[in-house]
Amino acid sequence: MDEKAVEPNVKAGDFGNEWLKMHSAGSGPFKMRVYQPHQAIVLDANPTSPGDAPKVKNIIIKNVPDPAARRLLIQQGDADIARDLGSDQTSALEGKPGVKVLSIPSAEQNYLVFNVGKQRQPAAEKPGAVGSGSLPGRLSGHHQRSAERPVLRSPELPAGRLRGRAGKHPVQI
Repeated sequence: MDEKAVEPNVKAGDFGNEWLKMHSAGSGPFKMRVYQPHQAIVLDANPTSPGDAPKVKNIIIKNVPDPAARRLLIQQGDADIARDLGSDQTSALEGKPGVKVLSIPSAEQNYLVFNVGKQRQPAAEKPGAVGSGSLPGRLSGHHQRSAERPVLRSPELPAGRLRGRAGKHPVQI
């Protein structure tokens, strides 16, 4: 944070937060040029950034709430990246010229909750079926089961040998 840019804009002890909502004072590779809440952010390359200059001159991030609209922007070449598309959207993009669909592992967890009080819920009777493709176009191929075994800790495993060389040993509290 560039203290010299923020300091003159401090109001009532807010540390410049109100000013920073619409202005940039960062020292990273990009500076905010335009911020339109709930619409778009435009970032420009910061010529005073330490390290190598960014490879692109600017980045435009648009808020597009509708996944179908995000898919169309990608398909028409009007967007370079779209996140959080459903499997129905990604399926529609698979194999399209100029489009590459990536499935990237993440630590995100999603929970499915079934109301079984009023009517029979077949999916709740066999929860494994939900992620096995029994619900086409919903969770197909974008999931995996959590680890069923605890993490192994052993001085014989590579991480255990490394801990041993570092002098770190189990601590009892």
